Amino acid sequence: MEQRKIIHIDMDAFYASVEQRDHPEYRGRPLAVGRPEGRGVVAAASYEARQYGINSAMASSRAQKLCPNGIFLPVDMSYYRAMSHRIFKEVLSRITGRIEQVSVDECYMDVSGALLRWGSPSAIGAWIREQVALRYNITCSVGIAANKLVAKMASTNAKPNGMLMIPVARHAQFVQMMPLRGIPGIGPSLEKRLNAWGVNSVADLARMSLESLEQAT
Repeated sequence: MEQRKIIHIDMDAFYASVEQRDHPEYRGRPLAVGRPEGRGVVAAASYEARQYGINSAMASSRAQKLCPNGIFLPVDMSYYRAMSHRIFKEVLSRITGRIEQVSVDECYMDVSGALLRWGSPSAIGAWIREQVALRYNITCSVGIAANKLVAKMASTNAKPNGMLMIPVARHAQFVQMMPLRGIPGIGPSLEKRLNAWGVNSVADLARMSLESLEQAT
């Protein structure tokens, strides 16, 4: 049976990239979007800010300590949603209607039915990246695989502004090369619990029995 072709699209530092696009004076400078006061957290960090150790979900107060001279902006969610709507309507929906949007800046696309017209999923991914850059002056990363999990992991490894396709025959090999945190859904606390059981990689996880995994988690 023909394997499905799934593309995962992830805009690169979307909120921060939109702000840097709209404000030339912010380009090339560390920038974080989020609530800068109280118990606010960083919603997005530019790649310049990430060099200081700033990342999304970090407390804004800690981010400001890491980079006192950085630019900290409030979230303009209505604007980011409007930009997202344009990208989905003007670019992504021209490929297929089989789109699963999971956030403002991220989606899965089942392009299996679009291949007759486009020829290959990599041609689709290249066109999407080109159109997003040309039309909106921001970048996105693309992962291509036969299922959503591997497609998402591929786009993460393609960041920023890249594309990675994993053939179905290489899925298992690719996944087992990843660190535990490379699996969506495994955060710091779960990683720590797994480490306590001697599980330090996805390869270790694959060798773990279901019973042991249930006890560990």
